[in-house]
Amino acid sequence: MKMHMTAKWELISSAELIDELYPNMQAPDSFLCKMYQGALVPAVLSGAINQVQKWGVTIVTTARADNGDIHTHEVSWSTDEPMTFTEFLRGKKEFSLNIGSGIRVPWKGINQQWINIVDEDLADMTAITAWATCNCLAEVKTKGLSPFSIKQLRNKFVKLNKEAV
Repeated sequence: MKMHMTAKWELISSAELIDELYPNMQAPDSFLCKMYQGALVPAVLSGAINQVQKWGVTIVTTARADNGDIHTHEVSWSTDEPMTFTEFLRGKKEFSLNIGSGIRVPWKGINQQWINIVDEDLADMTAITAWATCNCLAEVKTKGLSPFSIKQLRNKFVKLNKEAV
């Protein structure tokens, strides 16, 4: 059964919170499932979907100019080759991102790619929020599950995905 999976989170506050609470270690799965809204992270962590996927992300940034004006900036990327969710988040040096006109840049992960873009596009502004919505179309592992269990799983993921929107 294929399902569209999403995860939504605020990049700035999430990075600050993880740095504060887990400076020298990986945040626990329970924390990650609360931080990332939607079904994608629980599905990856539980093994319900394969970690290796083709990913997409859209980031909507709200920034304030020195004169107080508020600006909205949107950027999107998608991968044309599969990688793990962790590699998509943190980077994969063997992967390069097509940024158009045949130009490819090394994939440094969502946060670093976002920082590179806003440093250029919003140079004289201060980012206030940056909401990321990551997605993939994944095959949910249902082998060995009863039709009732598959229906429950589908309903759970549909509910979680709606919460991310």
